[in-house]
Amino acid sequence: MASPQFGAIERKPLRDFWPNEAADFTPWLADNLPFLGDVLGLRLELQDVESPVGPYSADIVCRIVDQEHRVVIENQLEQTDHDHLGKLLTYAAGLGDVSTVVWIAREFTEEHRAALDWLNNSTTQDVGFFGLVIEVWQIEDSLPAPRLTLVAKPNDWTKTPPPQGLSTLQATRLAFWAEFKEFAASKGAKLWLSEPSVSSSISSSYWPPSMYLAVVASALGDPAGLNPGSHIRVEAILYGDQSEEWYRELGAKRDGIESALGDRTTWYEADETGMRSRIYVSQDADVTNRDDWPNQHRWLLEWLQKFDDVFRPLVQNLDA
Repeated sequence: MASPQFGAIERKPLRDFWPNEAADFTPWLADNLPFLGDVLGLRLELQDVESPVGPYSADIVCRIVDQEHRVVIENQLEQTDHDHLGKLLTYAAGLGDVSTVVWIAREFTEEHRAALDWLNNSTTQDVGFFGLVIEVWQIEDSLPAPRLTLVAKPNDWTKTPPPQGLSTLQATRLAFWAEFKEFAASKGAKLWLSEPSVSSSISSSYWPPSMYLAVVASALGDPAGLNPGSHIRVEAILYGDQSEEWYRELGAKRDGIESALGDRTTWYEADETGMRSRIYVSQDADVTNRDDWPNQHRWLLEWLQKFDDVFRPLVQNLDA
């Protein structure tokens, strides 16, 4: 047996990719909220960029999907400093309904990490403070890969939301996704799935810079009209700067995609409502009927595997 060959992994300077914090990194992160959301175990929806708070501007403000709570994000491509810590506290106090405060930086000093720990221990449990280190790694000539690493978090934080205080629908969703993950594992699925949540969807395969897969279980229908009734859905979602280009290139291959999937798909192109472009299949289903969950889980896993098998090589070619 031949000896395995390995490449050398190297940490790259952040400003090689984002020269300017406000002009480059903040817009990139705003377009890639699933990347951050997967680390936090939250589905995030963008509300504002450079949102004014007194004389300052919060880098990113977003909402936790299916909740009224907001997340404020402060970015820093250098080592943490007192100026950004002060701004972070100003934003947390000045913006209403903030439940999560996120500080992203190249490096955290021990003093600033300790400050976040102190805030998590001393402030109300309704607000949590997170510190994340942003890095970019590359193996020889491969595509560079960004990575977020938690260095500070609330003491009782888990990616799965606690059950207390949930509505009936939220509790149903949380149980639905927990059992779906168990079902996928029991079938030996190699697919990555985000943590169970109270949202109507969870994420799967994530292909930067412009596509990820999601599975949906909507008891209330979809407000954008993708399916007006209770249904389940598997979709490839396009986002970011290259989404329009990727959507067009994939559209030119639609016949081949549907032939490989073995069925027709629905294509939705982004419009002025802010809804992202997506390619999906859906089926009517009563998501609240727990007795039917095994059938719904089986359908979702089957289609998710098909989407991953078909779109993964296509995306690799698009990004080549």
